Amino acid sequence: MRVSRETRCKAALLFGCRGIAEKNLSAVKPVNRFALIITPKPAFFAMLTRVTGEPNEPPDPTEDEYGNVYLIPGDFVYQQEAFEWLEEYRQDFFEQEFWGWYEDEEKMPQNISWSDFQDYFLFSVKSMVYDTAPDDAVYDEERE
Repeated sequence: MRVSRETRCKAALLFGCRGIAEKNLSAVKPVNRFALIITPKPAFFAMLTRVTGEPNEPPDPTEDEYGNVYLIPGDFVYQQEAFEWLEEYRQDFFEQEFWGWYEDEEKMPQNISWSDFQDYFLFSVKSMVYDTAPDDAVYDEERE
């Protein structure tokens, strides 16, 4: 039997976040989003070197935390649906990741295949996302 996301959120708040609440982070709230975590693989940096003509060595993952977390729609029932959604929007995520390392639009590869995307990135989707900050989130365009 599949447990609904709402039931998992309630259970996590009642049981799983006890340690967090004891540390005065009692404002823990489940967020109605999934988390998509994307980390470039060495193949991504090899592709960057090929298309830019500049050396692009991957950071040492033991010394440097790199990769991005994206909040994506939280209305998927199964994780596979989130991966299908990612496959549909792979070019958008590829471009976001590319821009994080190189900013020449003319060198941006177009029409990245799903297979290439999988070669370039490690990615995972997490359905349980919690906001532990007591204040409201601030989006970049809202910052002064």
